[in-house]
Amino acid sequence: MSTAARLQTSSEPGRIHISAETARRLGPGWRIEPRGAIELKGLGEVASYFLIGGDARRPQNSADTNFVHVPCGDRTAGQES
Repeated sequence: MSTAARLQTSSEPGRIHISAETARRLGPGWRIEPRGAIELKGLGEVASYFLIGGDARRPQNSADTNFVHVPCGDRTAGQES
């Protein structure tokens, strides 16, 4: 079982529970709330956080992202004809 799956099962309803590594990788454009250390089976005690949302001052379509949205089922997106 992955860390993400273990965090999901130990989360609170309606909240996004993330690891310290994920919080670090998200960087300053995101608001996080420390949850504190929790015990995860097979991993021991780990620091965890709740993701609250993006920073309202940061543009939603920021040019610094490397992600491309491809709708599910669209297997030809991004391919040349």
